[in-house]
Amino acid sequence: MSGDYLEERLGALLGRLATPGRGPGGGSAAALTIALAAGTIRMVARSGAGSWDEAGGLAAQADAIAERAGELAAADAEAWDAALAALREAEGEQGEDA
Repeated sequence: MSGDYLEERLGALLGRLATPGRGPGGGSAAALTIALAAGTIRMVARSGAGSWDEAGGLAAQADAIAERAGELAAADAEAWDAALAALREAEGEQGEDA
């Protein structure tokens, strides 16, 4: 099940990450980690907006990084699903040859 991991509840996502087979792969997990880090940076930058001139620029960059990381997580999920489907197909073909 590929999809928008950013819309999923954290506990469910972590549970799926720990299971074999379909679910987020390592690439998606890494991208989501980057999105979380960017979210933390946005929080800090926005809270310092009154006292730090570059806070707005940093928050904007963090927004862009978080958005791109979400896109990469979704792309990785699609690639992971396609790879698993190809492996299942190959296994099925080997079973037919036996």
